[in-house]
Amino acid sequence: MRRGRFSEEQMVGILREADKDPVAQVAKRHGVSGQTIYGWRQRFSGMNADDVKRLRQLEQENARLKKMLAERDLEIEVMKEVASKKMVGAPARRRQVVFAQRRGLSQRKVCVRCFLFPDRRLAMRRTSRPAMVYFWRP
Repeated sequence: MRRGRFSEEQMVGILREADKDPVAQVAKRHGVSGQTIYGWRQRFSGMNADDVKRLRQLEQENARLKKMLAERDLEIEVMKEVASKKMVGAPARRRQVVFAQRRGLSQRKVCVRCFLFPDRRLAMRRTSRPAMVYFWRP
């Protein structure tokens, strides 16, 4: 969003001046057009500086909560997808952990919430020894 020259509190202050003096005079004093002041009046009619501050705080909090909700929805969707698959053996569980990590979830969340590994250090452990080969003896 474009950031203007005046803060919202300053705009309200200029509007209070415009209530007392002619709009053209106030506009010239502050270096803005009369139309700008009329636009501000439409936007901030009946507000004082404290109301504008409170409105901005509420808008910021609303944006933060919307972001948290979107993250939670994504987390739930990925968890459902991970939990819906049958995972037999550690390699399959490791693949599910990697799948969830690629979609933005942390390894810890996936391991704890989906009960994949009791200890998350096991989630990415690689074995350095080859698979055991059993020979049949008669």
